[in-house]
Amino acid sequence: MKKLLTLIFFCLISISWGQTLLKGKVINPTDNDGIHVFNKTHQKYTITNQNGEFEIQAKVNDTIVFTAIQFKLKSVVLTEETIKEDLYVLLEEQLNELAEVYIGYKLTGNLAADAKNIKTEQKVDYSAQFEGLIIDIGPLPRDSQSEVENEALPKLNGGVNLMPLVTGLFKAIKGSKPQKKELVVNRPVLTVAYLKENFGERFLLLDLKLKEEDYQRFVDFCQVDMYSNNYFLADNKFMLVDRMLTLRKVFK
Repeated sequence: MKKLLTLIFFCLISISWGQTLLKGKVINPTDNDGIHVFNKTHQKYTITNQNGEFEIQAKVNDTIVFTAIQFKLKSVVLTEETIKEDLYVLLEEQLNELAEVYIGYKLTGNLAADAKNIKTEQKVDYSAQFEGLIIDIGPLPRDSQSEVENEALPKLNGGVNLMPLVTGLFKAIKGSKPQKKELVVNRPVLTVAYLKENFGERFLLLDLKLKEEDYQRFVDFCQVDMYSNNYFLADNKFMLVDRMLTLRKVFK
């Protein structure tokens, strides 16, 4: 028993020795506060302070990811050399510009030329062309396309067919059977409380740049996004944050 406890003790020590506290700094000229720093390999997470500095547990071959709404995502794989010293990172700025969208016809300013290029649709009434050509040929003979009549059932005086009455009665009896209840499974959903608990209100205010009255509206916006739901249900916080930063660019 003592040997087993000793073995477990040394295993825990070896695991703790494998990781170290990585220190680093984002050295962009501006906007270095609140940048998300992920250890993608071990799902560790932190953010930079107002000077762009950060600390995170890591070891050799771990992938450290930096992401923010104003910068492009950057990944760094740690080596024996980089983990021994402070890690300095320069991020590339994210230009959030919308590409030019062309809708409709491209006008040149020449009215005569533009009028020829624009296609129009005109409804044509053909009834006047066939006026006087309609001939009354009376009732058509029955064929394979005619409605089927059930001659086996009797008709009341006046030629009333009992078939609709029988059909309606059959449907009423059939519909009276108790229907099976569908099993409703309640699954967890993304909430404002979840974001505050896991990322802090600082994430909502400073990183997503949301007003407090827009918190719920943004969460509702994320709930209809397939990727956000998948990352939330899989508890993949790194990809969830990255997806929310992307959705923030189009949220209004």
